[in-house]
Amino acid sequence: MADEVVLTPAQKTALSRFKGEEYVEPTPGKTEEELAAEKADADRILSEEELRLKAEKEKNTPAPLPTPVTVELTDDQLLEEITKRSGRKLTSWDELKPKPEEIDKEKEAEKREGEKLTFGLKKGLFNKKQYEGFIADSKNPIGLVYAAELNEAKKDDPEWSEEKELEFKDDFETKFGLALDPSSSKYKRGQKQLNIIAETILRHHYSPIYGLESEYSKYESEVNSQKAIHDKILAAAPIYKKDVEKPLLNFQKLKFLSGMKNMKFQFPKKFWIQFRKL
Repeated sequence: MADEVVLTPAQKTALSRFKGEEYVEPTPGKTEEELAAEKADADRILSEEELRLKAEKEKNTPAPLPTPVTVELTDDQLLEEITKRSGRKLTSWDELKPKPEEIDKEKEAEKREGEKLTFGLKKGLFNKKQYEGFIADSKNPIGLVYAAELNEAKKDDPEWSEEKELEFKDDFETKFGLALDPSSSKYKRGQKQLNIIAETILRHHYSPIYGLESEYSKYESEVNSQKAIHDKILAAAPIYKKDVEKPLLNFQKLKFLSGMKNMKFQFPKKFWIQFRKL
């Protein structure tokens, strides 16, 4: 058993004051000078304790981080720094701007995606709800695979319970290393496996959406073929009209006998207006 610590009256007074208590040690028979000396001793002990605690707190408090120094770099220095980090040799800021043809390609690709989606919806290949489900499932491969494997497990076990589902969840997380450090190789392998399985499920459930590109490409080919024929006809139209117009004009010069009179055939003015609009 540890020895009992005996405090002096001054120490008891200092301890009580440190705790915020008013402590008065009974001091029978002491003179005023002795009481004053005792109080001074208690003040000294209290002051030393406060200094000790302050020093300990400062020791355990981490030093403040140094204020970062802001350095203004010139354009040439910034270009040089980008070259060092990216390995790409730059001579001006204009080289970082996208080229007009690249912007046009991106806009054209976005336009085509929108037209392709509209085609699929109008064609009835899938509906809006199915497409929204496809987008949601594509963004959540873990949830998609978990739900699919959980349904299979329930089908195989008619006596499924909440306990079994908890066990299934633990097995699932272990199987794909979901609780591991994301930088670990096992976690990364698990993510690759999940993405492969998710892709298989998506292709099975949303096959019309995956087949949209093929269907739309066929449609584009048909439209382009029709446009090519139309353009070819328009290109040949002036020659065709010229070849046809000449015989028609010559036909009007022919004379024929009607009764006892020689007559000329005349096309109506409206006919020529419509003909030249072709």
